[in-house]
Amino acid sequence: MGDRSGQQGRSQRGILHRLRRGLLALARSRAGRLFVEWIFGYMSFAIPVGRLRETETLIAFHHPRPSYPMHILLIPKKGLASPADLGPEDAEFLADLFVPWVVW
Repeated sequence: MGDRSGQQGRSQRGILHRLRRGLLALARSRAGRLFVEWIFGYMSFAIPVGRLRETETLIAFHHPRPSYPMHILLIPKKGLASPADLGPEDAEFLADLFVPWVVW
């Protein structure tokens, strides 16, 4: 019986591992990026986090599972694959990102 529960545990871990890999692949796909961009751009009010700051271009909140005592996520509402994709049209986002924050 102990052997069977060990097999069941390994099987569940395998399923969770494959699920995580699949979700990560989906998030990295074009469709996934569009979905995430839509969520952060138009549905950010529905994201269940305590916001530190939200502007037209970004949302900032404490990480739900922090690695450090002060672990804050700054998420652009526009989908960006890399900071290298930022252009002159993103000046408002950069200003929001680097403006001194007074809400801590």
